[in-house]
Amino acid sequence: MKNAVLWTTVSLLSANIQAQGTTEDALFSDTEAPVSVKAPPLDKLQFGGQLEILSEKTGSDVWTMKTAQLYVDSRLNEESRIFLRYRLSEQTGREVMQDIDEAWLKWVWNESLFLTYGKQHVKWGSGVFWNPTDFTAKEVKNPLDTMDRRLGQDMVKVHYPSEKLNANFYLVLLPDGVAARSEWMPSSTAELSVSAVSRKDGTRKLGIDLSIGLSNVDVRTEVAGIQAEDGPKLQTVVAIERSWKTGDSHSLVTGLEYFDNEYQRSEVLYQGRRYLGGYIILPKIGNSEKLRVQTHAIQNIEDKSHIARLSMSYDAQDALRFQFYGDGCKGGTGELCNKKRLTLGTGFELDF
Repeated sequence: MKNAVLWTTVSLLSANIQAQGTTEDALFSDTEAPVSVKAPPLDKLQFGGQLEILSEKTGSDVWTMKTAQLYVDSRLNEESRIFLRYRLSEQTGREVMQDIDEAWLKWVWNESLFLTYGKQHVKWGSGVFWNPTDFTAKEVKNPLDTMDRRLGQDMVKVHYPSEKLNANFYLVLLPDGVAARSEWMPSSTAELSVSAVSRKDGTRKLGIDLSIGLSNVDVRTEVAGIQAEDGPKLQTVVAIERSWKTGDSHSLVTGLEYFDNEYQRSEVLYQGRRYLGGYIILPKIGNSEKLRVQTHAIQNIEDKSHIARLSMSYDAQDALRFQFYGDGCKGGTGELCNKKRLTLGTGFELDF
């Protein structure tokens, strides 16, 4: 069952949430949600949404998920923007879920301080599969999801960009605590972040996130220190990614990520001590600009269970994408596999 839960929300829409620039681009450009929305023109009200349907077959079992997202977006003036996103979802064997994913007001004060109030998406950390420094999240990301389906969180985010220091500073007020983060670019090929969170239940965490680019190779590390009940614990991610040129405008991306987890808990892929993940992404096939192929795999090093997925997406139109995928697991009764299995799935996404 836990393997079904692990994969049910996997789709091919990839959305990496990047740090905001020193001009707070998110105020007037795309939203920070996994499904981004371009900002409307000034003094205009914009409506839209997305429809997604996925179906999977594992043996004789068939699972289907239908999700609709509707949004309202408006730039009130040069200094402010409001956004509301509503999500409706139905899965096989579950009741219909209705949620407000986002509801926020963003504005600029004194042309230097950017504030966002309400339910919003904030993601910290550079890891592909694991993000131990994602301190504002209430739940961990499914590291095999290429689209983060977690709902937004209620908070007040204050962002101060410093062009002089080439840095960004964030203060986040949470319902049960406070978090802070600073992001620096010590060079044109390196990024350094330091994060911290303190919650009312006594949880204290400190994190460091470092990314270095060396030609066509990126090296990343993400370390979180946690004050647990039984003493200090560390969660460490070390990753390397390389781009391989396969044509004038084509490239192949490969990556490996290792996770050492002293702070073990009940969430899938956080139960074990050591993990290894890898991925291969081919954004373009031949002369096609519409076809994308990728594969991801993760192994629990201790119990030797592993799971892998091969995915393909095709952009039939600007707003219509088809998905095809197959995944399987192996490892007996390990964390990632109750029994050997193969799942095939297909679906589509339609923006409107």
